[in-house]
Amino acid sequence: MHFTAPWLSSRRLRRLALLVLLPAALLRAADDDSVAVCAQTFNGYTRTRLPDRSFKPEAYVFGEGGCWTRPVKDAAMEEMTFLKVAKAVAQPLGRLNYRPARSTAETELLILVYWGTTEGSRGTSDPTGAISKFGSASSAYASAKDADTAANSTAASPATAAAESAYDDALTAMMAGNAFTEKIDNRNARILGYTEVLDRAKFAAHMSFAQDIMAEVANNRYYVVLQAYDFKAAVQEKKLKPLWTARISMDESGNDFAQSLARMLQCATPYLGQDSNGLRRHVTRETRVDLGPLEVIETVPGK
Repeated sequence: MHFTAPWLSSRRLRRLALLVLLPAALLRAADDDSVAVCAQTFNGYTRTRLPDRSFKPEAYVFGEGGCWTRPVKDAAMEEMTFLKVAKAVAQPLGRLNYRPARSTAETELLILVYWGTTEGSRGTSDPTGAISKFGSASSAYASAKDADTAANSTAASPATAAAESAYDDALTAMMAGNAFTEKIDNRNARILGYTEVLDRAKFAAHMSFAQDIMAEVANNRYYVVLQAYDFKAAVQEKKLKPLWTARISMDESGNDFAQSLARMLQCATPYLGQDSNGLRRHVTRETRVDLGPLEVIETVPGK
């Protein structure tokens, strides 16, 4: 048994489909350039505090996790070798009393360093060719909207059937485009630490915060991922036992990786070796003061 609301005509259902399948690429971009940090701890890991409230020192060694970037030449990124990234990461670690190990015997942590740039779904074409007729998911959305308007404004005729057929084609293409972009967004969300917050955003896509989250994931983003493992378990048991991880990122557009790295690490420092309890977004708004013409209000006589 099923029930169909009488007010949900086929034409209204088409309009509803347009709203439900609105591509993420059409959502507004985030207004502010934010640094995102998602940190977690595992296997009961916690820092020990000393009487002066500082952390007990822990010795570590770095391991090269790897660099993954989108297939576009980026001179600044190419200059960022593992040693340069590791040197930058060592500074905030040092402020938290993580110390480079002087010997294998004293080493407690193996910290793998990953860095690079994600390739966001915004502006990415579908390699399956499902939406090639329209150029992109957003173009398919526009075509579907136009076809729906034509179908609703045309009397029953061969033209109506043609308009509805065009709508169906555009809607199918838009669905294929959405599936493709969603696959990219989910992959990038795992790298950047956005998975949980992105899932929540999808259920509230009309809200401002959700649009910001989806726009950030859809953009190309610089990232650094630090994954700390129990060094002795890795050496003696040949097993990687995770202790903590930190996923740090910011928008690539208009930024340079070397300069962005310092800013990302500055925002992430309080969370290294800690649990951030979800994604933390540090928004930086650029402030500028413009001085207008100077006006003498009062003259104070000299003593």
